[in-house]
Amino acid sequence: MSSDWEELRTETGEVYYYNYKTNETSWTLPETEETLPVSEKQETITTSTTTGKWEEYTTDDGKKYYYNAITGETTWEKPNEIIEEELSNEKLAEKTELSELDKTLKSKPVELTGPTSKTDNEAKQSFLKLLSDNKVNSTWSFQAVMENLVDKPEYWSVKDPVTRKQLYEEYLVSKFQSELSNKSLLLENFKRNFNEELRKLEAKNLVTYNTRWVTIKKLWIDQDNPIFKHSMMSDSELAAIFYEYTDKLREQHEKLLQTKKNQALIELSTYLRQVNSSLVEKSQTWESLYENLINDSRFQSNKNFQNLTKLNILQLYENEIFPRRIDDIKSQITVISKINYRNDRKARESYKKLLGELEIDADTEFKDIIDKIENNDAFIEICGRNGSSALELFWDIVDEKKQILKVKKNLVDSEEFELKKQQEREKYLKKMDEDIAKLARWIYDNDRNLGENFLRMEGTRFVISNRVNYEDEYEKLSKFDQFKPLKQYEIELSTTKITKKIIEEFVSEYNKHASRKRQSSITSETNKTGDKRLKTGIATVLNY
Repeated sequence: MSSDWEELRTETGEVYYYNYKTNETSWTLPETEETLPVSEKQETITTSTTTGKWEEYTTDDGKKYYYNAITGETTWEKPNEIIEEELSNEKLAEKTELSELDKTLKSKPVELTGPTSKTDNEAKQSFLKLLSDNKVNSTWSFQAVMENLVDKPEYWSVKDPVTRKQLYEEYLVSKFQSELSNKSLLLENFKRNFNEELRKLEAKNLVTYNTRWVTIKKLWIDQDNPIFKHSMMSDSELAAIFYEYTDKLREQHEKLLQTKKNQALIELSTYLRQVNSSLVEKSQTWESLYENLINDSRFQSNKNFQNLTKLNILQLYENEIFPRRIDDIKSQITVISKINYRNDRKARESYKKLLGELEIDADTEFKDIIDKIENNDAFIEICGRNGSSALELFWDIVDEKKQILKVKKNLVDSEEFELKKQQEREKYLKKMDEDIAKLARWIYDNDRNLGENFLRMEGTRFVISNRVNYEDEYEKLSKFDQFKPLKQYEIELSTTKITKKIIEEFVSEYNKHASRKRQSSITSETNKTGDKRLKTGIATVLNY
């Protein structure tokens, strides 16, 4: 390592390098004069002398920049001095490389057909047509062109190896420009070629679902990959295509992993249910089941089970094993509950029969009967049972007795109420009749003219042509102070009915007096006046 560069590590353990003289950092150890082979040292010396102290550096994301140690200038663009130097070195290297390759290739037999003499332009066109016919694109390096087309006579139409390399570069640029007119087609072709390069790396296990773009970019830069080198797309666009490819790999990986997990879960479920169910039976908790499972020799020897995590096994336990255990417990509880229910019902029936043999009324208390039943099997059997307790069943009987007693009491109270109501009604009607009779006697004693009018009305009430106006008579009667007690009966009877009752009562009173006078007249043989005979005659006709 150069004495100017010091190897350091980040918090995550990644190695990087720090130059304490220039305060520069780098993820890779810069190639300095001390770290290069002898041949490369000479090249570095030459470059440094001709490029005016320009040095190339790489950022963490792989982007290159240039620094002039003399002027202190930094730039993203490659300085002209470096470009000129690289072109000079490249031509020299190409000539050396191509001359050595041509020597080897020329030793191979090549079948030449047709005329061998061509103009310089025709030779170039023939070489370009060779590239086009073989569908050479940006994925082909010049090394691949030489290896695949060296046996074609058109390849040798251009004698100069450097010229062939230039034509190859011009062909790729021309092809790109022609495709640029159809941007969508260009992008589609580039994406297809880009993915093809990724598939090649995938076949070599250099690309997986968790590979980062910066790793592949650095690899292609080191390999001088043509599709990456000649790409006109931005780094973010290339990264998007790359991660789209790795996303599909991740999806395939996860799908395959899930398929393996599902198959392993099916096998594990079958193993725990049918093959080795004792593992479940002797495990009371999830923790004990997992502990017994991972220590089971057959579980350890099954490679499919190695795809399962602890969470996967827990989910199997929650979804299948635990619900089955709960169902088994519920089934056992159901059977026991049915047996207990029958026994509880039988115990209640025996106890009810025991209570039925005792004298229990609405006022009986439990303490009154406990001495009689405490040693009885029926009482002992019902204690601690589900459902109604011995005390509750006793109170049910007492409540029933109370309800019967209440119904009887209600019937008696109802009869008494109706009787009282009827008596009050009869008393009310009797009082009304008395008040009407009292008014009728007063009229008989104090107003003979009104009374005679009543007699005439009563005598003609059945004659259709003569209608009695009871309302007028009611008005006359209501003027008397003696009528005031009858006002209260207007709710019970209409004014017409009250008037009719008064008239009927007056006529009755009149007939009583008339009858007594007749009897007195017969016994005393007293002669009556003509006026009295007339009145007696009217009453006789009315049969009062």
